Amino acid sequence: MYLCDFVLLENFCNFSCKYCSPGWKKMTLRNGDYYKADSHDTPPVKWKSVEEFYQTFRRIFQIINNHFHPHAFKISGGEIFIMPGILDFIKYMADNCIDLKILTNGSNVFDSVLQSILEYPNIHFQVSLDGHTLDMNSLRFKNESRLLSIVHLLKSLNDSMNTVEINCVLTRHNLTNFFNFADYMAELLPNCIIMPFPVRGFTEFLPTREQVDQAKTTYLEEYRDSPVLPPEGYMSRLFDILQTSRRRNKCYVPLFLISAYGDGSIQFCTCGSDFPSGNVFEQSCAEIYKQSENLFQEFSRGHRVFEACADCFTHYDLLNCYIESEVTEHELREFSVFNNDTFIRNISSFKKSER
Repeated sequence: MYLCDFVLLENFCNFSCKYCSPGWKKMTLRNGDYYKADSHDTPPVKWKSVEEFYQTFRRIFQIINNHFHPHAFKISGGEIFIMPGILDFIKYMADNCIDLKILTNGSNVFDSVLQSILEYPNIHFQVSLDGHTLDMNSLRFKNESRLLSIVHLLKSLNDSMNTVEINCVLTRHNLTNFFNFADYMAELLPNCIIMPFPVRGFTEFLPTREQVDQAKTTYLEEYRDSPVLPPEGYMSRLFDILQTSRRRNKCYVPLFLISAYGDGSIQFCTCGSDFPSGNVFEQSCAEIYKQSENLFQEFSRGHRVFEACADCFTHYDLLNCYIESEVTEHELREFSVFNNDTFIRNISSFKKSER
């Protein structure tokens, strides 16, 4: 197992992005305890205390780290930097794993917290941002102070780290100006890489065919060598799925990525498919891994792969591109979290086994 995508509290966030509404009830924090934020129950339903959650998170991390031995962990929320006590947990994870990637919306990372985190060379950042203007981020926020906070974070990271990934969800609200965003970031943050991928699950936000065709033309004519965009193999697949709304390539992600959640549950895929593989508190890791393998074989055999994954394309497709030789090792190493000899050796071995 090469990567663990560890989602701590997916329903605790300070944003209400219009393309992120999977149906759960958001949480609120009161005096050290988490409650259902939109509950109509009287009294409000308490979930757990902050201390209880961190005890659970540490146990999940220990089980996965000791039994799956992932090369890297990635942690996300919701938004982890509004969680009290998160800094101590980040340091604990960084002290006990090879590499740690942090996904954040970037709105609440204070300079003092950031400086403490940057003492760890094995920590990498992935920041969500849909553009350099408020209009481009209109599905996420409309407050200019939030945009300024995110840009400030990116500047700080750019001065301190090898590469910073920017997750950019492509919609009809930002695709037209996407390459202006690339130009802006190339000048402001030359060490960043923008990872664009299509919005999923909300057809009303999808880019128009005209927008997609124009963006592809612009990319091929002017931006194929942009230093802040991912490799051409990735971009080629991105435009293909934007134009066809149908995945043509096999996805290997569930075979080398474990998707863990804050209650101990493990999902077959972290990208949105609701197919549980087990729970680390209820099944052995061997049983969980076998279930994931069985699910992968089931999806690979027939039409069900298209039901669950037809419109799915994420930053993890970079690894799919590498496995199918559309991204080179050199291009993969441009991403700091993958620039590790052990990781490259392991995923190259997997690549050979799939031929």
